[in-house]
Amino acid sequence: MDKSLEDAIKEAWSLIDFIRERLKDNTLTEKDRAHWAGLLNEALRTLEKLYEKVGFGSKDDLSTLLSKIPDEKESKKFIKVKKRLEKISLVVKK
Repeated sequence: MDKSLEDAIKEAWSLIDFIRERLKDNTLTEKDRAHWAGLLNEALRTLEKLYEKVGFGSKDDLSTLLSKIPDEKESKKFIKVKKRLEKISLVVKK
């Protein structure tokens, strides 16, 4: 994987983590929460595009691809990514 793409993917995950933490803030107004949720959506789309550039792309979105992996064959890396996506989706649903 190209070093610049790898760095961009790391930055995208950092941004997603930051936004997820902001969405947990109880002092946010509904307008602010909607704003942060929109930014999270954009960050996830960007991450998906970055993964497509390194050959991980598909017609399905990332969470759909991960859900197709049989439980007994999941690697630790896929489990970690899947849990992150599940946490993000829980925050957005609130």
